[in-house]
Amino acid sequence: MGQTGTKKLETDIQTRNDLCVTQNPYGEFDLTGIYTETQSKGGRNVLQNWVTHPVNNIQTLHYRIESIRAGGIPSFEIDGNTLDFIEYYLNYNEPSPTTVLGVLSYYQWLKNKLQKNPWNYIKSRGCLYLCELIRELRQISSPIEESAQPDIIKQTLRMIRSYVDSNVFASIPNRETRLTCYEIDQFDYIFRNRGKIAVRGILDIVYELDAFRSAHQIAKEKGFCYPELHSGDTELVIHNFFHPALPQAVRNDWHLEEKHINIFTGSNMAGKSTTLKALSSVIWLAHAGLPVPATYMRCPVYKGIFTSINLPDSLKRGESHFYAEVLRIKSILEKVKEGDAYFIVFDELFRGTNARDAYEASVIVLNLLKKYPQSKFLLSTHIIELAEAFYTEKTCQFNYMESEIKDDRFICSYRLKEGISESRIGSWLVRKELNTNISTV
Repeated sequence: MGQTGTKKLETDIQTRNDLCVTQNPYGEFDLTGIYTETQSKGGRNVLQNWVTHPVNNIQTLHYRIESIRAGGIPSFEIDGNTLDFIEYYLNYNEPSPTTVLGVLSYYQWLKNKLQKNPWNYIKSRGCLYLCELIRELRQISSPIEESAQPDIIKQTLRMIRSYVDSNVFASIPNRETRLTCYEIDQFDYIFRNRGKIAVRGILDIVYELDAFRSAHQIAKEKGFCYPELHSGDTELVIHNFFHPALPQAVRNDWHLEEKHINIFTGSNMAGKSTTLKALSSVIWLAHAGLPVPATYMRCPVYKGIFTSINLPDSLKRGESHFYAEVLRIKSILEKVKEGDAYFIVFDELFRGTNARDAYEASVIVLNLLKKYPQSKFLLSTHIIELAEAFYTEKTCQFNYMESEIKDDRFICSYRLKEGISESRIGSWLVRKELNTNISTV
């Protein structure tokens, strides 16, 4: 509900793989795994669909975030087993009735019983559960305006009321009664034929309520915040963000306001790639309309998110890693030059070539990115000289991951700092791991 006409966030399979949206190559973590603790399968499907297919419509995102913040309708309990059986009944391999059987209902029931057809039981139980659900939804959705519920919950209650007050459900009794064979066939005709669209609408709302409540509880347990999304400026501020896959993650602050290019330096193993994934994951989840692993977030609604973190070469197409990088950058620039706001991450630009070529190629790319202030660009690099060459550039911001060699040990705090890294540990690491020294290298 609340998503009619919503456009999906522009992205691609490379970005999904980089952020482990639906799967991790080692089976350790995926973003969809954060939000799974629902009461119903339908509620879980709603949450996983939101994470898998984020959107760029600010009204839809506000609706989801505020509904999750409210935590659903307090008096309405979700019975997952009941809802699962209702779905089983609605999707059972039995032709949808085209009319009410009337006087033939008993004989049809007797025929099924003699043939040991389970449809009698499935139909009667499914109709009973749907009648109970409609009665409960009638009760909680009236009165609406006099209630002390938040406006976003009142909006949901009005949607519920529009369905349960429909003429198609007028014959559903307001109190529990024993159903005759004829009444069961009457309700079966309503639920699976005449009123099947309304039934689907009711179930969609119930599953969404399950998703809201579950996401609210998960955010509370994990210490996630509700992102503030806007479309008025390019300000991007995140406090105490962390990667949800790390149980003891170090939290960091990050902001990119007036400037739109962030050049990110740091030694190997200092946590650059993990930090870039953490930032990208937070922004991805915000565009799913969900609480994020941070304590505060203010973020523009981007048209799309693209990353190049674990970019592969292609034997099939005969592309080297370097050429794959060039094509990746080209395809992304084709997007951003249209003038819309995108969030873009390049991890270790041009790692597939020598240091001199990488430096010169990176300079070309950075000069191109300067032309697109509406988008945000994060670029990590080992080439300290590249960061130094752009240090006075007004469009660029500089951050690094803190690390040092102390007492012949690599010390990394995983803290994000402002400025350019001076740490170089490559030769130390080779000597340490290969048990060599400078004279024998």
